[in-house]
Amino acid sequence: MILQVLPSISLHDAISQHVVRIDDELKRNNIESSIVAQYIHPYFADRVSLPSSIDSFDDHHILYHMSMASSLAEKIHSSNARVDMWYHNITPAKYFEPWEPYVSLELRIARYQLSQLAVRADRGVAASRYSENKLKVQGCRHTSVMPVLFDVSKKVGDTSTRRHPRAKDARILSVGRYAPHKRVEKLIQSIALYRDLIDEGATLDLVGSSSSRWYKESLEQLIEKLNLKDAVRFHENIDDIQLSQLYKESDAYLCLSEHEGFCVPLVEAQCAGLPIVAIDSAAIAETVNDAGIILDAHCDVVDIVAALDVAVHDPEMRAFLQRNAKSNVTEHDIDQEAMSAVQWLVSEGTQ
Repeated sequence: MILQVLPSISLHDAISQHVVRIDDELKRNNIESSIVAQYIHPYFADRVSLPSSIDSFDDHHILYHMSMASSLAEKIHSSNARVDMWYHNITPAKYFEPWEPYVSLELRIARYQLSQLAVRADRGVAASRYSENKLKVQGCRHTSVMPVLFDVSKKVGDTSTRRHPRAKDARILSVGRYAPHKRVEKLIQSIALYRDLIDEGATLDLVGSSSSRWYKESLEQLIEKLNLKDAVRFHENIDDIQLSQLYKESDAYLCLSEHEGFCVPLVEAQCAGLPIVAIDSAAIAETVNDAGIILDAHCDVVDIVAALDVAVHDPEMRAFLQRNAKSNVTEHDIDQEAMSAVQWLVSEGTQ
Protein backbone atom coordinates (compact mmCIF):
# COMPACT_ATOMS: atom_id res chain seq x y z
CA MET A 1 0.00 0.00 0.00
CA ILE A 2 1.33 3.41 -0.99
CA LEU A 3 0.02 6.30 1.07
CA GLN A 4 0.31 9.81 -0.28
CA VAL A 5 0.17 12.09 2.74
CA LEU A 6 -0.22 15.85 2.74
CA PRO A 7 -1.47 18.46 5.23
CA SER A 8 -4.32 19.77 3.08
CA ILE A 9 -6.09 18.95 -0.17
CA SER A 10 -8.26 21.51 -1.94
CA LEU A 11 -9.69 22.54 -5.29
CA HIS A 12 -7.69 24.64 -7.77
CA ASP A 13 -4.46 23.89 -5.91
CA ALA A 14 -1.39 22.74 -7.85
CA ILE A 15 -0.15 20.34 -5.15
CA SER A 16 -3.59 18.78 -4.75
CA GLN A 17 -3.94 18.25 -8.50
CA HIS A 18 -0.46 16.74 -8.54
CA VAL A 19 -1.31 14.27 -5.76
CA VAL A 20 -4.56 13.19 -7.43
CA ARG A 21 -2.79 12.65 -10.76
CA ILE A 22 -0.23 10.36 -9.10
CA ASP A 23 -3.04 8.45 -7.38
CA ASP A 24 -4.84 8.05 -10.72
CA GLU A 25 -1.70 6.64 -12.30
CA LEU A 26 -1.08 4.25 -9.41
CA LYS A 27 -4.63 2.89 -9.66
CA ARG A 28 -4.36 2.65 -13.43
CA ASN A 29 -1.38 0.37 -12.87
CA ASN A 30 -3.33 -1.70 -10.31
CA ILE A 31 -1.11 -0.50 -7.47
CA GLU A 32 -2.92 -0.24 -4.15
CA SER A 33 -2.85 3.37 -2.99
CA SER A 34 -4.62 5.92 -0.86
CA ILE A 35 -4.48 9.65 -0.07
CA VAL A 36 -4.44 10.92 3.51
CA ALA A 37 -4.84 14.58 4.44
CA GLN A 38 -5.49 16.52 7.62
CA TYR A 39 -7.82 19.03 5.96
CA ILE A 40 -10.04 17.81 3.13
CA HIS A 41 -12.15 19.90 0.78
CA PRO A 42 -15.69 18.42 0.55
CA TYR A 43 -15.11 17.71 -3.15
CA PHE A 44 -12.55 15.05 -2.16
CA ALA A 45 -14.52 13.60 0.78
CA ASP A 46 -15.11 10.25 -0.97
CA ARG A 47 -11.54 9.95 -2.19
CA VAL A 48 -9.29 11.19 0.61
CA SER A 49 -9.08 9.81 4.17
CA LEU A 50 -8.38 11.53 7.46
CA PRO A 51 -5.29 10.46 9.45
CA SER A 52 -7.61 9.02 12.11
CA SER A 53 -8.61 6.31 9.62
CA ILE A 54 -5.03 4.96 9.69
CA ASP A 55 -4.13 2.92 12.77
CA SER A 56 -0.43 3.46 12.19
CA PHE A 57 1.94 4.67 9.49
CA ASP A 58 4.25 1.78 10.33
CA ASP A 59 4.91 -0.73 7.55
CA HIS A 60 3.47 1.56 4.88
CA HIS A 61 5.27 3.13 1.94
CA ILE A 62 4.62 6.84 2.35
CA LEU A 63 5.06 9.64 -0.16
CA TYR A 64 4.91 12.79 1.96
CA HIS A 65 4.22 16.06 0.18
CA MET A 66 6.11 18.76 2.06
CA SER A 67 4.97 22.37 1.75
CA MET A 68 3.75 23.52 5.18
CA ALA A 69 3.91 22.67 8.88
CA SER A 70 1.83 19.71 10.00
CA SER A 71 1.63 17.28 12.89
CA LEU A 72 1.61 14.57 10.22
CA ALA A 73 5.28 15.27 9.52
CA GLU A 74 6.13 14.50 13.15
CA LYS A 75 4.13 11.25 13.11
CA ILE A 76 5.77 10.09 9.91
CA HIS A 77 9.23 11.01 11.18
CA SER A 78 8.77 8.81 14.26
CA SER A 79 7.19 5.89 12.38
CA ASN A 80 8.80 2.77 10.92
CA ALA A 81 7.42 3.50 7.47
CA ARG A 82 9.39 3.63 4.28
CA VAL A 83 9.36 7.34 3.49
CA ASP A 84 9.88 9.23 0.25
CA MET A 85 9.34 12.99 0.15
CA TRP A 86 8.14 15.30 -2.60
CA TYR A 87 9.31 18.78 -1.68
CA HIS A 88 7.01 21.54 -2.94
CA ASN A 89 8.99 24.39 -1.37
CA ILE A 90 8.45 26.48 1.76
CA THR A 91 8.18 30.27 1.68
CA PRO A 92 10.86 31.92 3.84
CA ALA A 93 9.32 33.13 7.11
CA LYS A 94 10.86 36.60 6.82
CA TYR A 95 8.31 37.66 4.21
CA PHE A 96 5.37 37.22 6.58
CA GLU A 97 6.95 38.56 9.79
CA PRO A 98 5.74 42.17 9.32
CA TRP A 99 2.25 41.10 8.27
CA GLU A 100 1.27 37.77 9.86
CA PRO A 101 3.56 36.72 12.76
CA TYR A 102 1.67 33.47 13.31
CA VAL A 103 2.08 32.50 9.66
CA SER A 104 5.76 33.31 9.98
CA LEU A 105 5.99 30.96 12.96
CA GLU A 106 4.23 28.20 11.02
CA LEU A 107 6.75 28.60 8.20
CA ARG A 108 9.64 28.30 10.66
CA ILE A 109 8.12 25.11 12.04
CA ALA A 110 7.74 23.80 8.50
CA ARG A 111 11.40 24.51 7.83
CA TYR A 112 12.35 22.56 10.96
CA GLN A 113 10.16 19.63 9.92
CA LEU A 114 11.80 19.70 6.49
CA SER A 115 15.23 19.35 8.13
CA GLN A 116 13.96 16.30 10.04
CA LEU A 117 12.27 14.56 7.13
CA ALA A 118 15.05 15.30 4.63
CA VAL A 119 17.37 13.13 6.71
CA ARG A 120 14.67 10.58 7.55
CA ALA A 121 13.46 10.04 3.97
CA ASP A 122 14.96 7.39 1.72
CA ARG A 123 14.60 9.67 -1.29
CA GLY A 124 13.49 13.18 -2.10
CA VAL A 125 12.16 14.75 -5.27
CA ALA A 126 11.51 18.36 -6.23
CA ALA A 127 10.15 20.23 -9.26
CA SER A 128 13.30 22.27 -9.93
CA ARG A 129 17.05 22.14 -9.47
CA TYR A 130 16.66 25.10 -7.14
CA SER A 131 14.41 23.13 -4.79
CA GLU A 132 16.48 19.98 -5.18
CA ASN A 133 19.50 21.89 -3.91
CA LYS A 134 17.49 22.90 -0.85
CA LEU A 135 16.82 19.21 -0.17
CA LYS A 136 20.50 18.39 -0.50
CA VAL A 137 21.48 21.16 1.91
CA GLN A 138 19.01 19.72 4.45
CA GLY A 139 20.72 16.34 4.22
CA CYS A 140 18.54 14.35 1.83
CA ARG A 141 20.75 11.54 0.55
CA HIS A 142 19.14 10.71 -2.79
CA THR A 143 17.40 13.42 -4.78
CA SER A 144 15.74 13.79 -8.17
CA VAL A 145 14.01 16.50 -10.20
CA MET A 146 10.58 15.79 -11.69
CA PRO A 147 7.92 18.23 -12.87
CA VAL A 148 4.72 19.07 -11.05
CA LEU A 149 1.90 17.11 -12.68
CA PHE A 150 -0.78 19.38 -14.06
CA ASP A 151 -2.79 19.53 -17.28
CA VAL A 152 -2.13 23.06 -18.41
CA SER A 153 -4.59 22.73 -21.32
CA LYS A 154 -7.50 22.56 -18.86
CA LYS A 155 -6.70 26.03 -17.54
CA VAL A 156 -5.35 27.74 -20.62
CA GLY A 157 -7.15 25.99 -23.46
CA ASP A 158 -6.54 26.63 -27.13
CA THR A 159 -4.50 29.76 -27.84
CA SER A 160 -3.79 29.07 -31.51
CA THR A 161 -5.95 32.05 -32.46
CA ARG A 162 -4.16 34.52 -30.19
CA ARG A 163 -4.60 38.02 -31.54
CA HIS A 164 -1.85 40.60 -32.04
CA PRO A 165 -1.07 42.78 -29.00
CA ARG A 166 -2.93 46.02 -28.57
CA ALA A 167 -1.23 49.19 -29.81
CA LYS A 168 -2.52 50.83 -26.63
CA ASP A 169 -4.53 49.91 -23.54
CA ALA A 170 -2.30 46.88 -22.95
CA ARG A 171 -3.45 44.27 -20.45
CA ILE A 172 -0.80 42.82 -18.15
CA LEU A 173 -1.52 39.61 -16.23
CA SER A 174 -0.08 38.10 -13.06
CA VAL A 175 -1.34 34.93 -11.37
CA GLY A 176 -0.58 33.89 -7.79
CA ARG A 177 -1.47 34.43 -4.16
CA TYR A 178 -1.52 37.97 -2.85
CA ALA A 179 1.44 37.26 -0.59
CA PRO A 180 4.41 39.40 0.45
CA HIS A 181 7.05 37.31 -1.34
CA LYS A 182 5.12 37.72 -4.60
CA ARG A 183 5.91 41.47 -4.43
CA VAL A 184 2.42 42.45 -5.57
CA GLU A 185 3.11 46.02 -4.49
CA LYS A 186 5.93 46.17 -7.05
CA LEU A 187 3.57 44.86 -9.72
CA ILE A 188 1.24 47.74 -8.91
CA GLN A 189 4.08 50.29 -8.91
CA SER A 190 5.22 48.93 -12.28
CA ILE A 191 1.84 49.34 -13.94
CA ALA A 192 1.59 52.86 -12.51
CA LEU A 193 4.89 53.88 -14.11
CA TYR A 194 4.06 52.02 -17.32
CA ARG A 195 0.88 54.09 -17.59
CA ASP A 196 2.83 57.30 -16.95
CA LEU A 197 5.61 56.60 -19.45
CA ILE A 198 4.26 54.23 -22.10
CA ASP A 199 0.52 53.59 -22.18
CA GLU A 200 -1.95 55.57 -20.08
CA GLY A 201 -4.67 53.00 -20.70
CA ALA A 202 -2.72 49.93 -19.59
CA THR A 203 -4.27 47.71 -16.92
CA LEU A 204 -3.11 44.99 -14.54
CA ASP A 205 -5.12 41.84 -13.79
CA LEU A 206 -4.17 40.06 -10.55
CA VAL A 207 -5.52 36.52 -10.18
CA GLY A 208 -5.26 34.77 -6.84
CA SER A 209 -6.36 34.80 -3.23
CA SER A 210 -5.20 36.68 -0.17
CA SER A 211 -2.59 35.18 2.16
CA SER A 212 -2.75 38.10 4.56
CA ARG A 213 -5.57 40.50 5.31
CA TRP A 214 -3.11 43.22 6.32
CA TYR A 215 -0.98 42.82 3.21
CA LYS A 216 -4.06 42.87 0.95
CA GLU A 217 -5.29 46.05 2.66
CA SER A 218 -1.90 47.68 2.07
CA LEU A 219 -2.21 46.83 -1.64
CA GLU A 220 -5.65 48.41 -1.79
CA GLN A 221 -4.31 51.54 -0.08
CA LEU A 222 -1.44 51.71 -2.59
CA ILE A 223 -3.87 51.43 -5.49
CA GLU A 224 -5.92 54.30 -4.08
CA LYS A 225 -2.81 56.41 -3.45
CA LEU A 226 -1.63 55.93 -7.05
CA ASN A 227 -5.12 56.55 -8.50
CA LEU A 228 -5.26 53.09 -10.06
CA LYS A 229 -8.75 51.97 -9.02
CA ASP A 230 -9.78 51.52 -12.65
CA ALA A 231 -6.41 50.11 -13.72
CA VAL A 232 -5.79 47.27 -11.27
CA ARG A 233 -8.30 44.45 -10.97
CA PHE A 234 -8.29 41.64 -8.40
CA HIS A 235 -9.79 38.33 -9.55
CA GLU A 236 -10.56 35.87 -6.76
CA ASN A 237 -12.43 32.55 -6.80
CA ILE A 238 -12.53 32.32 -10.59
CA ASP A 239 -12.87 29.03 -12.48
CA ASP A 240 -10.62 27.61 -15.19
CA ILE A 241 -12.77 29.00 -17.99
CA GLN A 242 -12.46 32.53 -16.62
CA LEU A 243 -8.73 32.09 -16.09
CA SER A 244 -8.31 30.82 -19.64
CA GLN A 245 -10.12 33.90 -20.93
CA LEU A 246 -7.80 36.19 -18.99
CA TYR A 247 -4.77 34.49 -20.52
CA LYS A 248 -6.25 34.94 -24.00
CA GLU A 249 -7.10 38.61 -23.45
CA SER A 250 -3.73 39.63 -21.98
CA ASP A 251 -0.73 41.06 -23.81
CA ALA A 252 2.10 40.09 -21.44
CA TYR A 253 2.70 38.21 -18.21
CA LEU A 254 4.56 39.82 -15.31
CA CYS A 255 6.12 37.93 -12.40
CA LEU A 256 8.14 39.73 -9.72
CA SER A 257 7.99 37.00 -7.07
CA GLU A 258 11.15 36.62 -5.01
CA HIS A 259 10.57 33.01 -4.05
CA GLU A 260 9.20 30.20 -6.22
CA GLY A 261 10.06 26.53 -6.18
CA PHE A 262 8.65 26.11 -9.70
CA CYS A 263 5.69 28.46 -10.41
CA VAL A 264 2.99 26.72 -12.45
CA PRO A 265 1.49 30.01 -13.81
CA LEU A 266 4.74 30.64 -15.70
CA VAL A 267 4.12 27.43 -17.64
CA GLU A 268 0.49 28.40 -18.15
CA ALA A 269 1.62 31.74 -19.58
CA GLN A 270 3.97 29.96 -21.98
CA CYS A 271 1.18 27.63 -23.09
CA ALA A 272 -0.99 30.70 -23.67
CA GLY A 273 1.68 32.29 -25.86
CA LEU A 274 2.15 35.23 -23.50
CA PRO A 275 5.55 36.96 -23.47
CA ILE A 276 6.89 36.88 -19.92
CA VAL A 277 8.76 39.51 -17.95
CA ALA A 278 10.18 38.18 -14.69
CA ILE A 279 13.05 38.56 -12.26
CA ASP A 280 15.93 36.15 -11.76
CA SER A 281 14.98 34.80 -8.35
CA ALA A 282 14.75 31.26 -6.94
CA ALA A 283 13.50 28.84 -9.65
CA ILE A 284 11.90 31.45 -11.92
CA ALA A 285 14.56 31.63 -14.64
CA GLU A 286 14.75 27.82 -14.61
CA THR A 287 10.99 27.55 -15.25
CA VAL A 288 10.85 30.35 -17.83
CA ASN A 289 13.78 28.83 -19.75
CA ASP A 290 14.33 31.47 -22.46
CA ALA A 291 10.61 32.13 -22.93
CA GLY A 292 10.77 35.50 -21.18
CA ILE A 293 12.78 38.60 -20.45
CA ILE A 294 14.61 37.89 -17.19
CA LEU A 295 15.70 40.91 -15.16
CA ASP A 296 18.08 41.19 -12.22
CA ALA A 297 16.34 40.33 -8.96
CA HIS A 298 17.09 43.81 -7.59
CA CYS A 299 16.12 45.78 -10.69
CA ASP A 300 14.33 49.12 -10.50
CA VAL A 301 10.71 49.62 -11.53
CA VAL A 302 11.84 51.60 -14.57
CA ASP A 303 13.73 48.51 -15.81
CA ILE A 304 10.53 46.47 -15.48
CA VAL A 305 8.60 49.09 -17.45
CA ALA A 306 11.20 49.06 -20.23
CA ALA A 307 11.08 45.27 -20.43
CA LEU A 308 7.26 45.28 -20.53
CA ASP A 309 7.35 47.80 -23.36
CA VAL A 310 9.58 45.47 -25.38
CA ALA A 311 7.49 42.40 -24.53
CA VAL A 312 4.27 44.11 -25.62
CA HIS A 313 5.38 46.20 -28.60
CA ASP A 314 8.46 44.58 -30.18
CA PRO A 315 7.14 42.02 -32.72
CA GLU A 316 10.50 40.30 -33.21
CA MET A 317 11.00 39.84 -29.47
CA ARG A 318 7.43 38.58 -29.02
CA ALA A 319 7.90 36.05 -31.82
CA PHE A 320 11.23 34.91 -30.33
CA LEU A 321 9.74 34.43 -26.86
CA GLN A 322 6.64 32.67 -28.22
CA ARG A 323 8.79 30.23 -30.23
CA ASN A 324 10.78 29.38 -27.12
CA ALA A 325 7.59 29.04 -25.07
CA LYS A 326 6.10 26.63 -27.61
CA SER A 327 9.29 24.56 -27.50
CA ASN A 328 9.18 24.45 -23.69
CA VAL A 329 5.51 23.46 -23.56
CA THR A 330 5.90 20.61 -26.06
CA GLU A 331 8.34 19.00 -23.63
CA HIS A 332 5.52 18.57 -21.08
CA ASP A 333 3.59 15.33 -21.54
CA ILE A 334 1.50 14.80 -18.41
CA ASP A 335 0.84 11.12 -19.16
CA GLN A 336 4.53 10.35 -19.59
CA GLU A 337 5.44 12.47 -16.56
CA ALA A 338 2.85 10.71 -14.40
CA MET A 339 4.17 7.35 -15.54
CA SER A 340 7.73 8.39 -14.69
CA ALA A 341 6.65 9.59 -11.25
CA VAL A 342 5.00 6.24 -10.49
CA GLN A 343 7.97 4.27 -11.82
CA TRP A 344 10.22 6.28 -9.50
CA LEU A 345 7.85 5.79 -6.59
CA VAL A 346 7.54 2.01 -6.88
CA SER A 347 11.23 1.39 -7.63
CA GLU A 348 13.19 -0.23 -4.82
CA GLY A 349 16.51 1.37 -5.59
CA THR A 350 17.70 4.91 -4.88
CA GLN A 351 18.29 7.54 -7.52
